[in-house]
Amino acid sequence: MLQRVTRKEIDELWFNSEPVPGAAFKLNDDVLIASGTFKGEGGAVISLLALEREPVYLVELSSGADAEVAESDLRRAD
Repeated sequence: MLQRVTRKEIDELWFNSEPVPGAAFKLNDDVLIASGTFKGEGGAVISLLALEREPVYLVELSSGADAEVAESDLRRAD
């Protein structure tokens, strides 16, 4: 059974670059966008916006723009 984590606990884990239950990526992880509007672009994860249903992250793209991207659209950059 998964333990329910509060938003405060999530934020503490996130800003300490520790794994957040239910999220595959951490702060500053390098990623590639595998599908969607920004497919093929790389960047870094800068925020965890949501965990419900599917995690959604704010990614700072290499171009300098920011994009909200679902976890299923992301891959780890090599």
